[in-house]
Amino acid sequence: MDELYVPVISDITYMSSCWYNEIITGMRNSARQQHIKIRPISDTELKSELDSIPPVVVLTGAAFPSIDLLKEAGKRIVVAGANASQFGADISCVTSDRVEDTRILIRYFSQCGKNRIALVGFRTDSFHDMERYYAALNSYITLKAFINDNDVFFTGDNLEDCFNDFLPLAKDYEAIICPNDATALCFIKYCRYNGIRIPEDLYVASFANMKIGQYSTPSLTSVAIDYESIGMQAYNVWDFIYKNLPRSLVCKMDVPSKLMIRQSTSFAPFDQQSEYESYRSILKDTTVYDRFYADPSIQTMMNIENCLAYRDEIDCQLIIDLFNGMVYEELAEKYFFSVSTIRYRLNKIYQDAGVSSRKEFLQLIRSNLGSKNPFCL
Repeated sequence: MDELYVPVISDITYMSSCWYNEIITGMRNSARQQHIKIRPISDTELKSELDSIPPVVVLTGAAFPSIDLLKEAGKRIVVAGANASQFGADISCVTSDRVEDTRILIRYFSQCGKNRIALVGFRTDSFHDMERYYAALNSYITLKAFINDNDVFFTGDNLEDCFNDFLPLAKDYEAIICPNDATALCFIKYCRYNGIRIPEDLYVASFANMKIGQYSTPSLTSVAIDYESIGMQAYNVWDFIYKNLPRSLVCKMDVPSKLMIRQSTSFAPFDQQSEYESYRSILKDTTVYDRFYADPSIQTMMNIENCLAYRDEIDCQLIIDLFNGMVYEELAEKYFFSVSTIRYRLNKIYQDAGVSSRKEFLQLIRSNLGSKNPFCL
């Protein structure tokens, strides 16, 4: 029998990155405890390896060109470092919560009094960038000011073009979020050449906590994504899926990130506990809460749902018989129940539906589920 191993498939460019190395290190640390080897495979090698690799694979990278090939081959997939939802409901994943990571930066800037925020250097062809972009646009509840599409400066193949678009509007902003540390450092360099001081004129922060950001001047505030922990948990998810192959189980796990505060935001502290208390106060003061059940139309639908959810086969047939005009005595004879039992069952149906009579119940069902609903046929 061939020795079991974990195939880790990635695009060839990503395999040279520090993020990839950290993920592999984390996987090896976890797999070592069970004496299982990690085997990196580039996407260019995958076709020749496809028939021989184990039925569960780990997929990581900046792009995922091999995902359809793996699906067609019937392989179960665990994505390490990215949200798998974009690839289908049948794929497991371990990643940082990029939505929450983005909200952390926005809340941090808000606590620093920097409420005019721009997103600079984001790529529309990057899954990670777009997750953060949408998170930023939807984080307005915690802000005193809004981020909208006019505050987003996307880049194509040339970052400098993006920065040139931003430059005439630089004075309109107090803080900048870049999608990763490399982009943020390019932005800081551009600002230096164009007389914009960081952090005096603009606070700058990003994601990934790369070494170059720690050693730059100014050093870069960044959300540290724990890629090694992502790798460790990716192995654990791989192991779980492999041991449960007969079942179509999917596991999705978020690994928490940490905000590393440095010179690019003047080392301004972030009191996360105070921030959450402030957030709860905002929700309370502005009555921003889920009013779903307060809507009378929704209440009616939920009453019908509560009624139908607790009905057994006999109850469902009784409802059909009600629509057919049968009376208590006929129902008692049909089901070999006493009239009082029929009355009890029907009263319970009416009560759960939020009505008090047969007439009200029939009207409720007809008007909300349609005159040709299954009970009326």
